[in-house]
Amino acid sequence: MERYMYKFCRENLGFNSREYEIWDIRDLDKFPNLNTDLERMKKTEETFERIKEKVDGLINKLQTS
Repeated sequence: MERYMYKFCRENLGFNSREYEIWDIRDLDKFPNLNTDLERMKKTEETFERIKEKVDGLINKLQTS
């Protein structure tokens, strides 16, 4: 999630856990220059690849702790 989403969850949804990670992966609507389907598809693939990398890293971290 992005930092603004963490702040929203903390202030509006009662989230107060100390166990979280902010990955700063932007939502697609934060990219103003995605004008074609191909550009959106490419950015979506990049976004999901970053999420996969972060999840894999989190799994490794949890397995070794």
